[in-house]
Amino acid sequence: QAAALAGKKDKDKAFAALDRGMTAGAPKEPLLLARAGLQSSNGQIEDAIATYRELLRINPGSAIAANELTNLLADQKPLDKNSLRQAAELLQKNALFKNQAILDSLAWSDYRLGNFEKAKELLNLANADQSSNPQLRFHYGAVLVALGEDKRGQEIIRSTLKDTYPGRNEAEAIVRN
Repeated sequence: QAAALAGKKDKDKAFAALDRGMTAGAPKEPLLLARAGLQSSNGQIEDAIATYRELLRINPGSAIAANELTNLLADQKPLDKNSLRQAAELLQKNALFKNQAILDSLAWSDYRLGNFEKAKELLNLANADQSSNPQLRFHYGAVLVALGEDKRGQEIIRSTLKDTYPGRNEAEAIVRN
């Protein structure tokens, strides 16, 4: 019900439906995941981060919540490097398999923490240079620029600028500099 309401752009009713579900005793984890997703898409980043943290208190083994938290913290150019480091460590511990999204989250957190070589290694495992995902290619290009491979990195980033994705403004700034 919340997803249908969110799809109709009625976020207040979607949040109310999630609250009713939790009050009624429905399993909290999927409802909290939905709440955090709505918060994030609604620009309520701090609220989404708090919701993912609440979910991880309920289920510390949730790879989905750990991935989304790591991703959000890394995308927001975190000032709190310790929170990002903790989230990435939790993701590393909980993710039994490393799919492209998880590799990207781990790589982007490494980038934000200044571990550029490790970020490149992870993005190579994710085949980022050949991906159709513009955000993943942007991350790869940014890592290459950070490692001094300016020409190749900027070329990759420029190829993503026809698309819309989180971090696009940062991508534009990198190619301007």
